[in-house]
Amino acid sequence: MQKTRITGMSGYLKKVEKDLTEYWVNEQTNRLVEYAKEELEKMVTTHTFKNRTKNLEDSYAWGVYYKGELKESGFRAKSASKPAKFHGTNIWGNEEAVTFIQNGYTPPSNGWVVVWVAAAPYSVYLDPKSSYQSRSNHFFVISQRYDAIRQTFGEKAVTFSP
Repeated sequence: MQKTRITGMSGYLKKVEKDLTEYWVNEQTNRLVEYAKEELEKMVTTHTFKNRTKNLEDSYAWGVYYKGELKESGFRAKSASKPAKFHGTNIWGNEEAVTFIQNGYTPPSNGWVVVWVAAAPYSVYLDPKSSYQSRSNHFFVISQRYDAIRQTFGEKAVTFSP
C-alpha cells in the first residue's frame, strides 16, 4: 500500500470552515432578527395599558447580539408628539430605546442574545398585577409576551434588570 501525502490543504480547509461558520452565523442572526421584529409588533398590539402620550410604545426596542456585538436592532416608529413627564423630566420614548440598545445593555460574549425592552423609566409602574413585580426585574410592560417567548426558547429565556 502506497501512502500519499497531500500538502497545502490545511489553509484551504480552515477557509472553508470559516466561510461555513460565517454563513450559518448570518443565517441564524437573520432568523432571530425576524423573530425579534415579529415579537416587538405583538408586544405593541397586545398591551393592555393606556398609552396616553405614545412615548411608552416609542420606547419599545429589540436588539440581536452575537458574541457581545450588536448585529441589528429596531425601534418603534416615533408616534409621540410631546414628551412624557417622569419625576419632572421630559422623556422621549425613542431616545430612551436607542440609548438602551446602543449603550445600556452589555451582552455576554458567547452566542446569541435577543433583547426586547420597554425603555421608558416609568414602565415598571404600569403593571400592578404582574407576577414579576415581586422579583427584581423590570420586565413588566412586555411581560405578557414572556410566556410566548419562553415557549419558543425554553429555559434560555430569562428576564433581567438593566
